[in-house]
Amino acid sequence: MIDEMENFDKVFLKSGELQLFTFHDLRKAKEDRSRLTGNDGSYIVYKLPANVYAVKVDLFIAKEGSEIEIFAGEDIENFAHLNITEQRYSFAKNDYGLFDAVSYSSENILPNARFVKINLNGGVQISRIEISYK
Repeated sequence: MIDEMENFDKVFLKSGELQLFTFHDLRKAKEDRSRLTGNDGSYIVYKLPANVYAVKVDLFIAKEGSEIEIFAGEDIENFAHLNITEQRYSFAKNDYGLFDAVSYSSENILPNARFVKINLNGGVQISRIEISYK
């Protein structure tokens, strides 16, 4: 399941002040016209048709110290925090003031997990979410 953050069609549940960006900070986000941002405590939840075995989230950091948290669970009530691997791509100072690009991924998913929850905080702009299931 791939969500390019164009709309909320693939999201099962959402909470908080979420906003889809199309033109805001476009140059700083490397011309990515589809991004999701939210205030501290905002989240989105995906429901998958089979067991999840990997999650990857690509995002931009608009404010230093911002991050996301990723959880997985068998049902909507019980989520376990996932250990994630981070790859950060920082850009040299330039006229555009490009945001750092970050990829978070996890392949240590609990057996029978069919829900994925992503917590946002201010300063994060999610560009793409990829959830693998079988």
